Amino acid sequence: MEKERDMFECSETEAFGLRWLVLIGRIDAMSAGEIGRKLAALLTAGERIIGADLDGVNYISSAGIRVFLSAQKKLMRVNGQIVLAHVRPDVLDVLKMGGLDTVFRIAATREDAARPLQGEAKDLEPVSKVINGIRFTWLKKEGRPGFLTLIGGQKRLIHAAYEAEDVVTIPSSDMKFGLGLGSLGQEWDHFKGLFGEAMVVDHHLFFYPAVKNPAVDFMLWSRGNPPLPYRFLNGLSFGGAYQYVASFDGEDRSVSLDSLIKALFQISDAPLLGIVLLGESRGTWGMHLKRVPVKGLWPGPEPDIFSPARIHDWVDLPVEPGFAYHTVVAAGIGVRERALAPLSVKTSLPEGQDFHVHAGIFGKGLFSTDPAGFEEEVKRIVSEFEVLRIQHLMGRSLFRSGVVGVVEIREGETRGTLDRRP
Repeated sequence: MEKERDMFECSETEAFGLRWLVLIGRIDAMSAGEIGRKLAALLTAGERIIGADLDGVNYISSAGIRVFLSAQKKLMRVNGQIVLAHVRPDVLDVLKMGGLDTVFRIAATREDAARPLQGEAKDLEPVSKVINGIRFTWLKKEGRPGFLTLIGGQKRLIHAAYEAEDVVTIPSSDMKFGLGLGSLGQEWDHFKGLFGEAMVVDHHLFFYPAVKNPAVDFMLWSRGNPPLPYRFLNGLSFGGAYQYVASFDGEDRSVSLDSLIKALFQISDAPLLGIVLLGESRGTWGMHLKRVPVKGLWPGPEPDIFSPARIHDWVDLPVEPGFAYHTVVAAGIGVRERALAPLSVKTSLPEGQDFHVHAGIFGKGLFSTDPAGFEEEVKRIVSEFEVLRIQHLMGRSLFRSGVVGVVEIREGETRGTLDRRP
C-alpha cells in the first residue's frame, strides 16, 4: 500500500486546446490536497475548461471526488467546467453511484472530451496573436460603427462653479456606456452635494459621491421598465455594437492599461474606440474627487482646483497601487492619435493622455475570459459582485488577464455635446 502511495503522480500538459491534469494512482483523502492545489492554480491562471485524464487512476474515494466537485462548482459560475477522459470502468462505477456522471463531461479520449467544447457558442472563428507582449484571442463581430456623445463641459469643474442649470439629464435607456461626474436624484437640492466619479455599463449607473466617508451608490436598469433620470455635470456616452471582443493575458507579466489600449489600435483600424473592460487587477492607480465642485457648497471662488496649491484638497491622488486581485469593470474611450482627434473629443481627455476610462472596483471572484460570453459575464459581475469604488483609472494600472469589448467609432459619429447651457 505504501508503495502505491509513493506512485501517486499529478502532472500538467496541454492537448486539443485544453490544459489537462494527468493523474496516476489513487485519488483519495491523501492525494486530494495536491489535486486541489493544482486545480486552484489553473483557476487563478484563468483556465475555465480544465481536463482531467484518469487513465492511470485505479481508485477514487468520496474525498477524492469532493475536490473535483468543489472546483466544478466554482467553474460553473463562470461558464466553465471540468472534463474527464480515459475513466476506467471501476472509477466510472463510483461516479455513477453518486450520480456524478451527469455532473462532469466524461469521454473515452482527450480528443472526444474536448471536441464538443470547441464547437460551443463559437459562431465566429477566433484569432490569436501576441501584440507588444500581450497574448490576445479575439472574435470579429458584425455590426455598425458606434457613436460618441459628449456631456456638459469641463470649464466650470476647474473653478468648482457648477450650478443647477449645468445638470444634463439622460434617460437610462439612452445611455448604454459612459463616464463622467454623475449622481442620482429627483430634486437639485437633494443630489447637488452627491456628485462623484461615475460609470455606466449596460445602462447601469455607478457613482462614488465626493463626500466624507463615501460609498458607491448605483442604479441597476431593467429593459421594459420606465427610464430613470441619470444626472451629469460632465462626461461622455457611447453606444453601438462590439466590433471586437478580445481576451488578453500578459503571459509572464502584468498588462498596463496604457499598453492594453495601444495594442487595441493594432487590432482595430478605427481612429476612436469605445472600450469596455473586464479584468483581474494586479494593482490599480485611480483617483477621484474628494469634494463636489458645485457653486455655494464651498467658500469661493476657486481659481483652479487642479493647481498644485489646491489639488490635494480636491482630489484623492494615489501614492501606491490598490485593489490587487480584485475584479475590475471599466468603460471609456481611446484615440489613436490625440493630435488628430476632433477638438471636442480632445477636451474630454485628461491632459497628456490618449484615453479616458472610469472603472468600478468590484469584489474578488472568478469570471470567465471567454470572448463569446463577454456581454453576459459583464452583466453578471455588475449585478452580483459587491462594488467598492468608482475611479478615474490611470494608465499604469495593471491587470493579469481579462476581456475587452471594442466599439469602433468612425469619423462623423461624434454626435455633438449634450449641454443645458448655450
